[in-house]
Amino acid sequence: MPRPWVAEALDLEAPGCLSHRRVRTRRELLKQAQERAILRWFQRGRHNAILGPRTAAFFAQIRLLSHHAPRPLSTGGQPRVNVQRILDHDPDAFATFFRCGSTEKLRKRVQLLGLGPKVTHHGYSALSDDAYAVFMARMSTSGTWLDIKVKLDLHWSLGKLCAIFYAVLHLLYERWGAMVRLDMRWFSPQHCPAWAQALRNKNSPHPNCIGFIDGVTYAVCRPQVNQRCMYSGHKKEHCYREQAVVLANGLIVSMMGPYKGASNDQELLNRSGLLDALDQNMPPNYHLYGDKAYTAHARLASPYRHGAVPVAHEVAVNAAMSKLRIAVEW
Repeated sequence: MPRPWVAEALDLEAPGCLSHRRVRTRRELLKQAQERAILRWFQRGRHNAILGPRTAAFFAQIRLLSHHAPRPLSTGGQPRVNVQRILDHDPDAFATFFRCGSTEKLRKRVQLLGLGPKVTHHGYSALSDDAYAVFMARMSTSGTWLDIKVKLDLHWSLGKLCAIFYAVLHLLYERWGAMVRLDMRWFSPQHCPAWAQALRNKNSPHPNCIGFIDGVTYAVCRPQVNQRCMYSGHKKEHCYREQAVVLANGLIVSMMGPYKGASNDQELLNRSGLLDALDQNMPPNYHLYGDKAYTAHARLASPYRHGAVPVAHEVAVNAAMSKLRIAVEW
């Protein structure tokens, strides 16, 4: 028969027990981590009877609570991302984070994207407005999750920030991924004349050029396996590659990949099947423009390759198109 104070220490139904409260604040999270460390020390048998019966009862309580305490889940209600405060404090930072000028436009974008009322992932939950704000802030700025947390003044755990970001990413890709890979609606007979005219207004030497194509390289850490296919001899780093197409309206209408880092731009084009798709859907005489890595095609123009004596006209055409083609490098 245990002593009364031992029974009281092991009472899981007592008010204030860890099993009856959610861990919300940073101080309580630290306390829970300390209790887990004590539990590991207790389970390894490193406690000693010299510590006394009250200390032993405390360890027993921690051991039992570790099996019954619920995981601290996020409710998505509080705290919120105070986008209005960011807008009032620094409008330029608001535009940088969220790519719009008002909170109403941000909420309207969430509705149009169809994210639903709430985003949930790996036990974490957040309102769709907050989840999209975190997603846009992460995509538009560089830095760690801690930097994003400080910039948004958001009292979420780093695990929740990461989980909510990837939840929004997966939702957007499932709903709109086909448009990112290749959206042929922008190559219709109704749109191509407008794109060509926009580039002609910028002094394009190619009257029927409607957009630009290029390969994009993303550096990665050295992988443990398949290092050879991920290594780019040109970039001198491990990476993977994607192929981007930007039209005269400034939109990325195609982002195909990923491909191995050792691939060049022409290999990406051949594997993507983009030229066949353009032949079937784009009006005749219109074409894209790429750099010197591409071979000339009816649907793809490339810079002139100078001989021993450069021709003045060809040099001028290459220089003019280089100024316009910089859009795909952004």
